[in-house]
Amino acid sequence: MNFISINARGLGVQGKQRWVKELRVNNGVDFLAIQESKISDREVFDCSSCWGRGVLDFDMVEASGKSGGIISIWNSKVFKKISAECNANYLLTSGVLVEDGSILNILNVYAPQNVVAKRDLWVKLKTVMNNNQGLWVVLGDFNVVRRPEDRRNSRFNHMAASDFNLFIDEVDLHEYCMRGNKFTYAVVVEGVVKLSKIDRVLVSQKKFNRWPRACLRALSRGLSDHSPLLLTLVDVNFGYKPFRWFNSWLGREGCQNVVRKAILDCSIDGRPDMVISGKLKCVREAIKIWRDEIVRKEGDLLENCKSDIQRLERILEDRELEEEEVWIWEECKKEVMQIEQWKTRYLQQKSRVGWASSGDENSAYFHRMVNGRKAVNDIPGLSIDGQWITKPSLVKREVLKFFRNHFSERFGRRPELMCDGCKVISSEDADKLVRPFSKEEIKEAVFDCGSDKAPGPDGFNFKFIKHF
Repeated sequence: MNFISINARGLGVQGKQRWVKELRVNNGVDFLAIQESKISDREVFDCSSCWGRGVLDFDMVEASGKSGGIISIWNSKVFKKISAECNANYLLTSGVLVEDGSILNILNVYAPQNVVAKRDLWVKLKTVMNNNQGLWVVLGDFNVVRRPEDRRNSRFNHMAASDFNLFIDEVDLHEYCMRGNKFTYAVVVEGVVKLSKIDRVLVSQKKFNRWPRACLRALSRGLSDHSPLLLTLVDVNFGYKPFRWFNSWLGREGCQNVVRKAILDCSIDGRPDMVISGKLKCVREAIKIWRDEIVRKEGDLLENCKSDIQRLERILEDRELEEEEVWIWEECKKEVMQIEQWKTRYLQQKSRVGWASSGDENSAYFHRMVNGRKAVNDIPGLSIDGQWITKPSLVKREVLKFFRNHFSERFGRRPELMCDGCKVISSEDADKLVRPFSKEEIKEAVFDCGSDKAPGPDGFNFKFIKHF
């Protein structure tokens, strides 16, 4: 499902509705949120002029005179409306996603200019969000920035920013990294271009966890002084995911035996670098088989243990458990606790957060950190010659081309160093510079490296090398 948010600055201006429709059609948008429509009569507005062909449904807040106005239009085959709520500054559309029945609340916001009025709006929105369950998308023109670097050539209002940031924290909203432009609003005042980031798309943590690789882009401003914001929730498959070693596996039953057996069974001849590379490949394949088997067994064990716990606790409500039943109940709880601890250690390394090394088991926090890293590190697409490219093969080709050019030789003949009469080192010291490293020196260098650091792209870190 794709969303687009546009401050249109008046849909009645010639060409505006056609421009909005082209944005909607070209980007495959399923939900269109428009602010400052300046449409004051619901009866005369033809929403198909902004949508184009296809089934649709819509809600709107009529403008007051020649200012304001909010319109939400959506594809009724993708999103089914259940209810709506609105006032002059927001339009809430609640419904379900047709694909899986998830409850989705979409809040189209056009915030006022006044600081006090904005503060009142945040209080209202907080109440609205606390009274509705499900996933949230909050998008629109908030008329406030979050930090000083979100403005240029204009004054930063600390109080308004503080109120806005507090609202975001209290309702647990998350903001995707915006691609394209750094600012969303541009205006010329007395010959000075003022820029700010007042248009945003915010999502609830549950929605962010479900689509951590979603792409948010600021498009060309076109016929408005605000950049349309496009949120794409389609996951792009870039193919094979590289192997990665997790330190928590060392404590799992059978892991060390699997590694040692794979090394002993692997017979490779050739240069030393090819031998070690080949052995690590054998270990990698053996660990993958072992890991998949462990995940399957633990899944079955966890399901059985939880089922036994529920069964015994239902019995406990009617009578006292027998000695054997008490033992089964306690052992099942220990198994569940152990499996959850392994999952937490796995997530801790995956999130690269070290503060919980003393035993904290806040796995929800680790999930948030993992998904946050995915969102920051992900490359959903590239702008190539002014065109946004998302096809994985084309993105990979452009990345390869960039680094190939970046590391290419820029000149054919290197300058020669003329240093007649300079001091030189002794022949003994010169021999030391080219002498092969000893095994002791190599081991010392490896063991001085941090255990969580990875020496190369094979997926094994120094913890693995040191241990084995």
